[in-house]
Amino acid sequence: MSTVNTEMYEHEVFFTELYDYVAANVNFQTYHDMTEEKREKLRVRMTILACKKFAPKKNYGILREEVYDFVSDVIEHEYRGRQIESD
Repeated sequence: MSTVNTEMYEHEVFFTELYDYVAANVNFQTYHDMTEEKREKLRVRMTILACKKFAPKKNYGILREEVYDFVSDVIEHEYRGRQIESD
């Protein structure tokens, strides 16, 4: 496998693992009831936790900003995909 293909595969594996990590660690019922300010804090916190767990810059050359964008997208995708009722 070429270096480019190996790198692409490693990135794909990383983002798949990150997706699963975020989806498993966000309580979407709680997220539903949060203000936008608290949601932003959660996105930042999940980004920090993910960077500590996976070390994306060191291992894959992926910057924190990219991780934040992906974490935000995962949270919104999962949130919209769940039918959460207001209490």
